[in-house]
Amino acid sequence: MSGQFGSWEQLDCLGCGGQARVFKVRTDQGDVLAAKYLDLPPGEETAASAVTEAKFAATRFDPAVGQRLILFTEFIEGQTLRCIINGQPLEQAKIRTYSLQLAEALNYIHTRRPPVIHRDVNCNNVMIRPDDTLKVIDFGLSTCLQPLEDASSACGSTVNSTASSRHQLGTVGFLAPEILYRKEKLGVAQYSAQSDIWAFGCTVYQMATGQAPYYSSQPAVYIYRVVKQGAPQLPKAAYSEELRQFYHGCVCKDRRRRFTAGDLLQHNFLLYRPEELRELRQLVQDYQRQCAEQTQLHAREKQQAAERKRKRIASANAEATRERQRLQIRLAMAQKVAKKAAGKRRREAAQRARERRARRSRMQSGTDEDVNLLVTAAAEADEAATVEQLTRDLAAAMDSFRRDLLAVELRLSEQLLQLDTEDIAERAAQQLELDTKMLMLKSAEATAKFDKVS
Repeated sequence: MSGQFGSWEQLDCLGCGGQARVFKVRTDQGDVLAAKYLDLPPGEETAASAVTEAKFAATRFDPAVGQRLILFTEFIEGQTLRCIINGQPLEQAKIRTYSLQLAEALNYIHTRRPPVIHRDVNCNNVMIRPDDTLKVIDFGLSTCLQPLEDASSACGSTVNSTASSRHQLGTVGFLAPEILYRKEKLGVAQYSAQSDIWAFGCTVYQMATGQAPYYSSQPAVYIYRVVKQGAPQLPKAAYSEELRQFYHGCVCKDRRRRFTAGDLLQHNFLLYRPEELRELRQLVQDYQRQCAEQTQLHAREKQQAAERKRKRIASANAEATRERQRLQIRLAMAQKVAKKAAGKRRREAAQRARERRARRSRMQSGTDEDVNLLVTAAAEADEAATVEQLTRDLAAAMDSFRRDLLAVELRLSEQLLQLDTEDIAERAAQQLELDTKMLMLKSAEATAKFDKVS
């Protein structure tokens, strides 16, 4: 399509309004265009608006005689989004398709240098071609923003950039609350990229419900409800949570909290199709379920390990108790035998002492028999001394045996208190077995000594 042509032929009237009529025309070059005839009343702002639209959207700008202006723009086959909706809600897949393209268009104009805002985004200004591609039209109210000189604007942000007008521009059902509030209180309407995002959210609402927000209200009632209550909520049952979050981010009353066009393009509602979101959600649920199962399995294994540890400790305690009981029984038997042997030895020693006294008495008589008896008594005295020494050795062995038994019990108690891991429990059991063998060996030595004394 070329902007160089000399004449044109009007084909059809596409629409007309208070100050403009739009015709489908064919140029002498064979191109089909849309020609917008503007009747400009006196006023700088109206003329500036026409020039702005020509700058942003026109293929050719032909000033004519008097106050008439002709703008030639691309002719777009298709219907407006409002005609597509026709008072009925669209499917979520269609809403996603159109929202993605409209967000890309807004992101394009908002990121220009300088940024451009449309100021009249609504379903009448969005054309849908037969192939479902989208075109934004009617840039007659658009304007350029002058970013503020601060850190955010230095990074290309348009959050703090505004454009003011003495007149309320745009479609009432799509105007942001800050525009309505400032126009009512200060007499100046303040527009920004965020006001375009609000209008975008109202467009999403109309696609989802079939009607613009508060469509049945009078303009004054609409202004009051939007300023006081904000935008209406989407029905929860009809659409997904992602779409409701997407819409809510567009219509926050505080414009600083609204999404930018770039944020919209990064939102899950536009990044993923509904079936992809369902798959992702299912994957997340499966992962969470697997994590929960692994956690439960780990907890069960940990509980089973703790139970096995408690059983091993209980078994070690029971075995130690039985071993202590066996050692105590053996010690009691050894003490009983030793006591009996000591009594017997005392009686025998007393008998031998009596015999020695008798022999000494006879030795004093000087007979040879008494001499022999004296020699025998001396031998028996040596034997008695040996027996006494062995008795003392046995008593010392029994005392050492008792001390070793107490030490084993004390060490076993300390190890059982400090038993935190399976390796410690095994080492304690091995040490207990070693100590038990040592005690049994000492018991055997004490028994052998006792047998020798006996």
